[in-house]
Amino acid sequence: DAYSSTVMIQGLDVQGLEPSVVEELMRMNNELVNSKRQLQKKHALLSKQEARFRRIIQDNPDPVFVVDSEYRVLFMSNAAEELANHYHTLGIATGKLLPFSSPHSGELVVSQEPGPYHVFDKSEMKTTWDNEEAVIVFLRQVTERKQAEISLMDERNFIEAILQTVNSLVVVLDINGRVVRFNHACEQVSGFSIDEMKDRSLWDVLLHPADVKKVKLSLERVLTAGKEERNETLWVSKAGDTR
Repeated sequence: DAYSSTVMIQGLDVQGLEPSVVEELMRMNNELVNSKRQLQKKHALLSKQEARFRRIIQDNPDPVFVVDSEYRVLFMSNAAEELANHYHTLGIATGKLLPFSSPHSGELVVSQEPGPYHVFDKSEMKTTWDNEEAVIVFLRQVTERKQAEISLMDERNFIEAILQTVNSLVVVLDINGRVVRFNHACEQVSGFSIDEMKDRSLWDVLLHPADVKKVKLSLERVLTAGKEERNETLWVSKAGDTR
């Protein structure tokens, strides 16, 4: 019977106990066994997920570091190891302090003299690693983009300098005819400053009413055909003079 067949439950001697007590102990024992099995399954699943997560980090083309709360390196992806080897003077290695530790994300410049520099966008995410609190540091290579931005800025400054020093009247319009650039020569002739003209339609402020239609059609042809257009127009200055 149930009583005689369950003399021992997880090392517990139940002889002499009431059948109802034995049944309750058996129920509790079964719950414990089931809970243990479920815990083992969850632990196995967690281990698989952690292994998958490590592979994802390892295969990431961008450098990824896992660091502890003091920014000591716990793990490096393949790309991070390549970065560390390239910039060996930084002393990046497992157990070493990450040399560009920061409580904030943002732009990071890593350089070695003599030699090129690399610019990274740095972002961080809190996580757990080997059951300890950790931070994942992601570095995304943006060196080419940064160099392009610098080149574009230099080119824009160069063009701006030319616009401001040339004696010719130079007005730059957007596709709707609103003023984007208005050089110093324009300011002197018209009496309007760039602040007064910026984002206003050229024909609403400067053009003589008789020339508005002609200039609008010319701008439309330039936008449609992409060809140069030549026109002579009259300007009405801030003082009301026609030029």
